[in-house]
This record gives sequence, C-alpha cells and structure tokens, in this order.
Amino acid sequence: MNRLAEWLGERPYRSIALNVVMLTVLLALIGQPQLFLMIGSIMIAVLAVAGLRGTLVRWRLSRNTSHPYELTYLWAPGATAIVLAGLGLWLILGADSGSPSYILGTIFFGFEAWLLVLLGADLRANRAEIVEAR
Repeated sequence: MNRLAEWLGERPYRSIALNVVMLTVLLALIGQPQLFLMIGSIMIAVLAVAGLRGTLVRWRLSRNTSHPYELTYLWAPGATAIVLAGLGLWLILGADSGSPSYILGTIFFGFEAWLLVLLGADLRANRAEIVEAR
C-alpha cells in the first residue's frame, strides 16, 4: 500500500486520473445510462474547463511565436478528447446496460476523460517550463 501511495504522490495528476477511472468503472457497474450521462457530462465539463484554461495560458505565453501548425497541435488533442467523450456518452445513453454499445461508450468515455487529465497536467508542466525559460 505504501508503494502505491508513493507512486501516486510522484506526479500530482496520477491520483486524479485514478479517480476518473474509478468513477467511470463505478458508473458502468451501476448500469443507469441517465445517471452516467448526468455525472459523466459534469466530469467532462470540469476536465474540459481545466484543459481549456491550461491551453489558453499556454497559447498566451507563446502567442508571439505561434505558427498555425503549433496552434493546431495545441488545440486539437483537447477538442478531439471532448468530442470522443461526448460520443461515448451518446453511445451509453442509447444502449442497455451490458450491451456492446454501452461497453464501447464506457471505454470511449473513460479513455478520453483520462486523456483530458493527462492533457491538463502536460499543459501545466509546459507552462512552468515556458515561464522558467523567460
């Protein structure tokens, strides 16, 4: 148990990513698509706002040197993750618990929510590197 606590403490985002995975598994086990949609939408909204904040700060810090390719590279991962998480919620809402569509939607949702956590952590780390470089 101490080893797990040490591993989670090494990087601050690891505990958040673990909570996202556990919440997704819990919602999948409950098997109520409407509850999954409600809680999942709130979770994606919170993660999207955190990612958007990090993206905006990163964009402002590098605005003078940004090339269109860099802007696409900065905005595309978060937008793609949000769209695919929404697709996962849509698949869950239209399916019965345990059906292939429900399982696929749960996998889409959980994986993309996890990626949003990692994206937000990566953007915060990049922001710190840019500030230190100046």
